[in-house]
Amino acid sequence: MYLSKLFVLTCILWMSGAHGSLIRETAEPVREKSPAPGQNASGTDISSFKYGILLASNILQDCQQLKAVLDSIATPETGKSKEEEISFLWERAVLNNVILADSIRNNPAKYEATKDEAKELSGALAAVNQQLKDTLNQLRGLQGRNLLENEFELMLETKRSILEGHLDKHKAYLSDQYIISAFEKNKGYPCLLQGFFAMYREKDMDAARRLFREGAQKGSKEAQLMEALSAHPGPRKIMDGILEILTRLNKAAAGITDRNTAEAEEEGLATLFDSLGFQISLLNRSSLSEEDSEYMLQTWAPAYQKLMQQFHQEWTRIKSSQYFGNKNLGKAISGKSVSLNAAINLNTLLKLQPES
Repeated sequence: MYLSKLFVLTCILWMSGAHGSLIRETAEPVREKSPAPGQNASGTDISSFKYGILLASNILQDCQQLKAVLDSIATPETGKSKEEEISFLWERAVLNNVILADSIRNNPAKYEATKDEAKELSGALAAVNQQLKDTLNQLRGLQGRNLLENEFELMLETKRSILEGHLDKHKAYLSDQYIISAFEKNKGYPCLLQGFFAMYREKDMDAARRLFREGAQKGSKEAQLMEALSAHPGPRKIMDGILEILTRLNKAAAGITDRNTAEAEEEGLATLFDSLGFQISLLNRSSLSEEDSEYMLQTWAPAYQKLMQQFHQEWTRIKSSQYFGNKNLGKAISGKSVSLNAAINLNTLLKLQPES
């Protein structure tokens, strides 16, 4: 099955709104079982129920990945190196939780369910909220032990407030001096946050892009990523670009066969590896359509896995060679990682779910 071959189970659907009730209250008797696939007793499409369960599962998966990252932080240097991954996973988990709550509030009839189904959804939502609470406490704990910088932890909490709609122009607009002055070490954070505010609350992509650019110029790597993402033509182009980079990376790695070629090729190899990581980060943050998702699962993923396997084989060969001790070659890639965690469209995931 496609899902077992890919590290991707999370969907981001760009929506906004406020939290609402999670389970519709009713005095009607509990229905037994849906009379036909895809419908409940009153003929309502129950795909929204499956949507809720699946999205809750994906939020929990992001929380579990985030917990594993946070558990690995033992020094301030480790915390610094993990900031981009922490910010990405935290943002996605919080955003998807908002999307799920909004979806249930806006379409309560579509979440009508049998007693067992309602219990399953309620339990999933309780687990999600507890995981998010535990993660926030863990983030605060790491900051309290000086393993994460105070500015970074505050940036995450401010981003959470933006995504959940607790900041607006009339109450706590992002230009408030309190927020801007709080970030003393990374001057790019205020612009990054104002860019998120423009994107999610004002729905102004032009303003968001300008703010991301300013944040990138002031040193925020995440703002650099968001600027590139907002200017990129689309996920399909990113996927094809990744395959092109991997092809060039494998060619460069294959050319390293002795100390002389190692010295000649190592700079190009490191540059390509860094480019690969950046493009995969763009793909991880992209919102994939059903067509994009089907292309990823059916066409792109097998090609990507084949090329990555080839690179791992080449890198294993290089590391075991006598010339690996070259002063720069090991540092170019060793200790770095590339993690594919892209966002499959939820409708595509629903199609792949077996009929119950």
